[in-house]
Amino acid sequence: MTPARRELPALSLGSLSYNPKTKTLEEVCKDAAARNVTINPDYGNLTDSAIAALALRGFSVYPWTYYAADALTNGYYSGCMGLTTSDVTFAAPIFEAIESMDLYSNRYVLPQAVARTVSGEKKTVTAEIVATDMRYASEAGKIVAAENGRYPAVLRIAFTAYGKTFVLQEKTTVSVTTYVEPQPEEPPPIEPPRKNRRPIPNNRIRKNRRPKRRRPRPQAAAAVRQTPDRQSAEPCYLSVVYLWQEDTSNPKSDLPNTDNFATARTAPRRL
Repeated sequence: MTPARRELPALSLGSLSYNPKTKTLEEVCKDAAARNVTINPDYGNLTDSAIAALALRGFSVYPWTYYAADALTNGYYSGCMGLTTSDVTFAAPIFEAIESMDLYSNRYVLPQAVARTVSGEKKTVTAEIVATDMRYASEAGKIVAAENGRYPAVLRIAFTAYGKTFVLQEKTTVSVTTYVEPQPEEPPPIEPPRKNRRPIPNNRIRKNRRPKRRRPRPQAAAAVRQTPDRQSAEPCYLSVVYLWQEDTSNPKSDLPNTDNFATARTAPRRL
């Protein structure tokens, strides 16, 4: 360790030789204090009481190597500063911090806090207020604050991981606001139908229907009148005259004789 200290004075060094079977707790503390090192033993040589005693004396404990999720969780909440494991996903469901709690000054609600796991996931869990300067009242397990504001508080949550129940207690901030009833959303406005368009019956709707192509109307031909000086296109009228001979053999008949039909006069037509 001496060469390492000489090259890197700020480097943190740890002792791997702690074993309660060969050394007592007092001997380990004296040796670690003399060499200014952390205590990094095999986690199998540690107990919860030994970790608490070392932490009370100001020593950091970094046990190794955890191969089971339940042992890693137990070492995390025993007060170890760092843990060495073969699978970091063991610590995914472990809660590491209590971030916040929201309450109302005009409505009773359950005391719930937002807690963060080691994997970064945030969950809402039931919490208990251990200590706070906030004035509040409780009824049937629900809490209402006296006035709005932000208050420091010590919260406690309990949860189960890998078959064991753990308790996490931490200082956080409680936010108190006024509850407002949510307003129902208004339906979107209905556009009135257009007046210049009639709805098409369903039986007349055709998909991909091509528009009808109307044929252009034939224009009336105009006769050309020849003049010595110029040609002009002016409309002229033609009258056809039909003559017939009445049937004198039948005096009662006022119709023309079709046998001796000649011509008859009709109205003039415009060309």
